[in-house]
Amino acid sequence: MAIAALSDVEASEVELREFVAAYEALRGAERVEYCPPSDGFRAAVIAAEGWRQSALWESDGSWTAFAGVLYGVSPSPGARLEEADGHFGLISFDAGRRRMIVATDAFGVQAMYVAESEGRAYVSTSAMAIARHLRLPADRFRARSFVRTGFHVGDSTLWEGVRRLEPGTALELGRAGRTELFYWRPTRDEAVTRLGLAKSADHVLEVAVGAAAAYLGSRPCTWADLSGGHDSRLLALILDRAGVDFSAATRGDPGDEEARVAGRVAELGGWEWRLFPYPASWKDEAPPLLPKAVAWGDGYVPILHLARRFWKHERTAEVCPSLVGGAAGELLRDFAWQQEFIRAGRSTRVDLGRWVDMRLLRGHVDLSLFASDPTAAVRDDLTRRFQGWLEAYSDEPNTFQLDLLYAYRAGTGRYGGEASAELGILTRQWPYLYRPILTAAISTHWRHRKRHRLVRQMTERLDPVVAAVPTSWWHAPVQPMRLRTAHRFAPYYLSLGRRGARKLTQKAFGRSFARSPAVDPRETTLRRAVLAYAGSVSGEGLDPSTMRTGPIYRQDRLGSLLAAAGRDDFRQTDVMDRILTVELALRATDTALSDG
Repeated sequence: MAIAALSDVEASEVELREFVAAYEALRGAERVEYCPPSDGFRAAVIAAEGWRQSALWESDGSWTAFAGVLYGVSPSPGARLEEADGHFGLISFDAGRRRMIVATDAFGVQAMYVAESEGRAYVSTSAMAIARHLRLPADRFRARSFVRTGFHVGDSTLWEGVRRLEPGTALELGRAGRTELFYWRPTRDEAVTRLGLAKSADHVLEVAVGAAAAYLGSRPCTWADLSGGHDSRLLALILDRAGVDFSAATRGDPGDEEARVAGRVAELGGWEWRLFPYPASWKDEAPPLLPKAVAWGDGYVPILHLARRFWKHERTAEVCPSLVGGAAGELLRDFAWQQEFIRAGRSTRVDLGRWVDMRLLRGHVDLSLFASDPTAAVRDDLTRRFQGWLEAYSDEPNTFQLDLLYAYRAGTGRYGGEASAELGILTRQWPYLYRPILTAAISTHWRHRKRHRLVRQMTERLDPVVAAVPTSWWHAPVQPMRLRTAHRFAPYYLSLGRRGARKLTQKAFGRSFARSPAVDPRETTLRRAVLAYAGSVSGEGLDPSTMRTGPIYRQDRLGSLLAAAGRDDFRQTDVMDRILTVELALRATDTALSDG
């Protein structure tokens, strides 16, 4: 969806068509609908390949367009956004009041990007379309930050002057100017916090099943990602109890433990299940996926990561274009605040430095790649952003504040980036980020969520047989621990100890001493395909001295990394993926790094 909105100068149809052309050059277009021009506002709704979008026109010249999924309200200029749910980006023009509303969902999962230039406001679901049209440079700091961390968060983007709307935000454009406000932000239900464990499990289940039935129950079909872990299993059981017509899907090979566990869970649950094994060779499969990963990833999600996901989603979309996943199920557990140790829930103070270091800056990155180490500046930037987001919640327990930070990062970071990119293939939803489910989860007392207690209670209530199957990750059942079953949890506590030790050694020595898994030969094939594609785009090759992003690196170190990336034993795939993501985003928009 692309739109040019103006508030103080007359809109130009020529420029609007140029803006549309910038979008089409990146993502293509099956259909373009030009909204009726009115009093300085012009817009176009673009349906790209496989893209789910809706546009509604009214007789008085008003109109509404949205991307993604919108629940709770009817899309119209008078929609009460505080009642809206789902993962959506919405643009609505009210001809009577001569104003335009631009909004994103409560958690910012569906990306809506905004830029302003010469009195005009440019809005799109594609940051790259705006950057390409306005010839905006890539922000040098954001480029370095993305390579260092692998993500953006909040309103951050790769492009100078382009920002992503914050979660639960509505931007109003009118003759009187621009106003921006939060139409919804999470709150804690103290009545739920006071419940005991059993009643908490009952409450969260009632809310989750009700939301799933209301939002997904009428869909003719739905795929549900099923892994070997807790969260996707619980979600599948919730969908089953809610009467949702779904089929389970798992990506992996038949011999993988995760595939084995997922298949067993699906068999016991009585669900149709399909395994999508990795192709024997990516040589022919990968190249067609890469241009789409660049264009739809928006410099926001690593392209190699996206290409893997696109491969599976193109196949599921052939059967059904709707997919749900268990992302953000960590909010039912203590994942977001484990690093607070004994202070968790007993203080209102959040140790943001520890959270950033242990949650966001972990993992091995060869800092000698950079012309100068960006870590300190990235840490300061993330800390400042998170402090601002938590300012209104400073009197709440640190566990609640960290739950909010996790939801913020999930919506505007990894999961929101993936869902926005995947809209080019199918509609992706994360039910744990529906408003009622998230509110019930983070209102539950923190003690009930420690050591998976709430998740185990909920899973066993829905199906004790499915709950008894050990997970592939923790190697323990998803049921409450009792005297007769205590021995089955020993692997869980051993794994917990090993993970804690790895994090401490990572923090103390800057690297993990865990043994690295063997490199899958298909991973090498995929890396080579990405390198070949990157080297051919625009005829620019991959010479560090001429790469558009070259100035942020030590050229000798970058050259060595790229030369080694095609080897069978290469182990820096994630960093290579980030480097090429930024480089290819600049080439796709024909822009350069900023001077700053």
